Amino acid sequence: MKKIIISIVLTLFLSQLYGIDLTLEKSKEIALKNNPELLAAKENMLSARADKWNSLTKFLPSLQTNASYTTFRPTQTLSSGLSAENSKSYGFTVTQPLFQGGKIFLNAQIKNNVEDIQEENFRSQKLQTISNVEEKYFNVLKNKELLEIAKLDLKTSETNLKIAKTKYESGILSRADYLQILSEKSSKEVNFLQMQNLYDTSLMDLGHYLQVENIENIQEINPDEYKDLLKKVQTISIEKIEDKADNLRSIAFKKNPGINISQLSLSTAKKSVLMAGGNFLPSLNLSYNKNYSKYDFMDDYEDSGSITFAASLPLFPIVDNATSLAAAKHNLKKTKHEYQSVRDGIRLATKSSFVNMVSYAKTVNSAEIALEQAQETYDQMQKRFSLGQISANELLSTQTMLLSAKNQYITSFFDFLKSRSSLQQQLGIEDTTKLIKIINL
Repeated sequence: MKKIIISIVLTLFLSQLYGIDLTLEKSKEIALKNNPELLAAKENMLSARADKWNSLTKFLPSLQTNASYTTFRPTQTLSSGLSAENSKSYGFTVTQPLFQGGKIFLNAQIKNNVEDIQEENFRSQKLQTISNVEEKYFNVLKNKELLEIAKLDLKTSETNLKIAKTKYESGILSRADYLQILSEKSSKEVNFLQMQNLYDTSLMDLGHYLQVENIENIQEINPDEYKDLLKKVQTISIEKIEDKADNLRSIAFKKNPGINISQLSLSTAKKSVLMAGGNFLPSLNLSYNKNYSKYDFMDDYEDSGSITFAASLPLFPIVDNATSLAAAKHNLKKTKHEYQSVRDGIRLATKSSFVNMVSYAKTVNSAEIALEQAQETYDQMQKRFSLGQISANELLSTQTMLLSAKNQYITSFFDFLKSRSSLQQQLGIEDTTKLIKIINL
């Protein structure tokens, strides 16, 4: 047993010392397990579920029991002439509500809506959590790539500086060109430090969100996973964007948690109006009462029972019922306006996310072509510079172009992934393969 405990403690210690390796799927798993907002949404859902079942018990009859023991001092003389020192009684009452102005039924329906709302809230928070994880994870990978570019760029500048120094000392390169390359190297060092800080900050942000410390390594994503989606989106023509956006909006109107919550809230507001109107209606209850009693001189209990049908009609204060009904109607109108606002917001957000995804996908394609051209140009210019055929300024210009092309490609690719994540959140779906199927429609 001691060996097991020591092994567990050692494992935990080493994990804190060396950190952990993260993948995108593992990051999602950790977030879905540890995110406080998601856990709170889950508890709200479970609480609403229990509250719904509690409301259904109102349809069932209620049972009340009673018992009493009375001592007479002095003894009590009954009409029969007998004297009693004490009496005992017990009984029960069963009450079955028949009609309460529709409040029991409507309250059960409202509680059911509340449960559905909390389920949609939980699903919304889950989608938000996944989207946040992907965005932060992609930011880390993007900044890591940009850091590598800055590192390679710095090394290239150092190599160019060595060549330039040799040429300057040989009298082939002017002092102005040499100082320009030296200044460019210093600029690359500053850029490298900035990229290092940006990468460290994004990595820390991901760790804080996951509530994980000492992230040792973050696994690269496989671009092939998004290759099919990227190709599908790149081939979408400008003329078809609006049609695709309409199709996506229709899906969002069915599956987006926000609009489902608004629809349920609207249904709840309508039921609240009916419930407020039910305050003007009578209440009907059926009850059965059974009692057993005896005095101390009696051998057996005497029993008695009754069935009661009770009806009540609220008359005063009627003003309270009227104002409650008016408030419920105003709340219904407000909920209708909010529902329309949510629909408009989702309509715009869905189209915006889709257009952004198409735009970034096409940018990835053009950036990839530009990167290939810039790399070929720079390789040629570097060879020509080593042979003394071009100036340092010309070499630096092509190096700047190459760096810009690399940054553009990396940035557009990860912006595409983040826009894809945002669109899936609007559509209320988690799986990217479903998004591919939807776009193919």
